[in-house]
Amino acid sequence: QSLTVWCPLQNITRESGTLSVVPGSHRLSDRPRGFVRRFPWPEVESVLKTQYSREVKVGPGQVVMFHQRLFHWSAPNHSAARRLAANCFVAPREATILYPHTDEEHLDRIEVFFGDDELLTSFTLGQRPEARSLGFVDSATPQLTRVDLERVLGPLWSIPVITARAQ
Repeated sequence: QSLTVWCPLQNITRESGTLSVVPGSHRLSDRPRGFVRRFPWPEVESVLKTQYSREVKVGPGQVVMFHQRLFHWSAPNHSAARRLAANCFVAPREATILYPHTDEEHLDRIEVFFGDDELLTSFTLGQRPEARSLGFVDSATPQLTRVDLERVLGPLWSIPVITARAQ
């Protein structure tokens, strides 16, 4: 298991595009998935965004850590300024790092690459890396329903607001 670490380097507002997450969504599927521009569950996307998602209120220098399978995104930046943040992932030292790449034309499969230091410090998100491929795995995702969301994520009233606390 690995975690995403995200740290804004300036104040992030709704205008500049806050980070949003769906608490508990990492438990909705254990299927592998890579970076995709199209959400793999269009049948529940609007419900997730409008009813289950929460903005993460975090200030400059504060860190948010979350499971890499957690549904997360940043809204578009509509401000005149650049939105600056640091982003990385952490994994156990003994873990073999694999990088999953999804081709937008073939969302039912993921090409897996060995995540050596060169790949992890040079790839461009969304582009097929120039690295050693380990082959393909099936990434077909079963359809999610509103019942699935309530079973895993709970009733809507139980979702907390997320606010970072200074330590």
